[in-house]
Amino acid sequence: MKQTIAKFLKIIGEILAFVLLAIFLLRVIDAKFPFISKVEVLSKIVSYALTYGFLVLTSIVAVSAALNKSWILAIIILLIVAVIVIFTFFPGVLAQIGV
Repeated sequence: MKQTIAKFLKIIGEILAFVLLAIFLLRVIDAKFPFISKVEVLSKIVSYALTYGFLVLTSIVAVSAALNKSWILAIIILLIVAVIVIFTFFPGVLAQIGV
């Protein structure tokens, strides 16, 4: 059961990594030839996608690796991620870290 979940998370992580690389590529191209930054909503979406995408990707990779060790380690990692997500909803936290 653990191996099946770990394999599933690995596949999801690989897909998400590719998507995040593509979004980052768009952001880098936008720095030279502005097209995303001209549309404020699209710029915010890309910014949030990179911020939360990084969090989701690292969480998936960490939980996938932890499942090969023990369930307790996976739960600890998920608790850490939950604390991070909760704190991002406090006013000013995202602005302070540069998002």
